[in-house]
Amino acid sequence: MIKKHLDIETLDTVMRALRKAHGGKEVVWVDMDGVVADFEPKATEEAAKMQLTFQQFADQKQYRHIEGFYRNLPLIPGAKDAILELDASGKYELNFLSAPSWGNESCFTDKRIWMRENFGTDFDRRMDLSFHKGHYLGHYLIDDRTKYGAGDFIGEHIQFGNHQYPDWDAVLKKLL
Repeated sequence: MIKKHLDIETLDTVMRALRKAHGGKEVVWVDMDGVVADFEPKATEEAAKMQLTFQQFADQKQYRHIEGFYRNLPLIPGAKDAILELDASGKYELNFLSAPSWGNESCFTDKRIWMRENFGTDFDRRMDLSFHKGHYLGHYLIDDRTKYGAGDFIGEHIQFGNHQYPDWDAVLKKLL
């Protein structure tokens, strides 16, 4: 939305100011589900319990009815090491940005607990939950979809899981 109304020169000026405001670091926002937290294995397990296919489970949004669902998602292979490597590089200020499942009230707490259990306390205060990723500003957003405003993010959208960035190795090659 806003990004569509900025010319390249203005956007470049904003990004330079953002880098300066963050001590010379570029700001990176990282989505959770499908990027660091693997939704599919847990959804497949729960779907089998309900005698549904994964696709039926997802299409019917059954995850909205399972308290604790988001707390027990496994890590995407390579995600934790990549996040820690990016953070240790000193080049980036890393934050997480995830859209909550509005119909699953425990999701808000589950995602925070998931973050602490998988990344320790280092990222406790570097996580936002929002349905409006297009309201956020950063140099990069690593997200597997364009949903919830990710396509309107003010900065570069690295679409995780596509042909260009199929895994964390490809993302690291871009950023390091």
